[in-house]
Amino acid sequence: MWSRATGLAVVALLIWVRPAVAEQPVGPYAPWDGTNPFNCTIQDVGTETAFPDPNADPFCVEYDKTQQNVTDFGFAEFLANEPTRTAAASPKCFYFQTDHWTGSIVQGEKPELWHWDGQYFFDKAIGGGGVNIQNFRIGGQPASMPPGSVPPQFQPYFDQNGGGAYLVTGLPADPNCAAQVATQAGRERIYSHGMPPPMPSSSEGAVAGTFAKHKKKCKRQHRRCKKHH
Repeated sequence: MWSRATGLAVVALLIWVRPAVAEQPVGPYAPWDGTNPFNCTIQDVGTETAFPDPNADPFCVEYDKTQQNVTDFGFAEFLANEPTRTAAASPKCFYFQTDHWTGSIVQGEKPELWHWDGQYFFDKAIGGGGVNIQNFRIGGQPASMPPGSVPPQFQPYFDQNGGGAYLVTGLPADPNCAAQVATQAGRERIYSHGMPPPMPSSSEGAVAGTFAKHKKKCKRQHRRCKKHH
């Protein structure tokens, strides 16, 4: 499913799940700072879903989700609009979104329950997508990792009290979307730099994952493996 939930799942895996192999992250991904990779006009619809150009593709939108309050039923209104937002994005080949989330009991009053600014994209031509979370706060406090708690190989994924990632495998490419960028003219029409975002090598992540599983199996069976000497 190409959705914001997919993106949030990606960043959760990258940030909170520690790989068994400490030397490098497992999987072909790279940092992403939230920059829009597409040529498009951002359709800022605020808290609503009245898109000026719903047929655009690349489809690029901005949402205001800062009114997730309890007393004024803002959270209920937010949830009611999400299916429409998802339906608008799902059929697109190229999608970029930026949004701003704030939760509170009473709108505009403390305590702030949560806040973040996010950017998300998917590209069905290459089977890739990304998520970047910035200014992440819980209870009004920055939800940053303590100094020294982030392994060096993960540090490029953290910036501005957040982090970003670009995933290029595990998401099926769409031949119809790929055909749109099969020529240089097509790529220049779709991508802001005339080319899709760079795709990290998948071989390193695959090798690391295989090695981690093998090492874990050997440890579980209480025997030494020559490959680990």
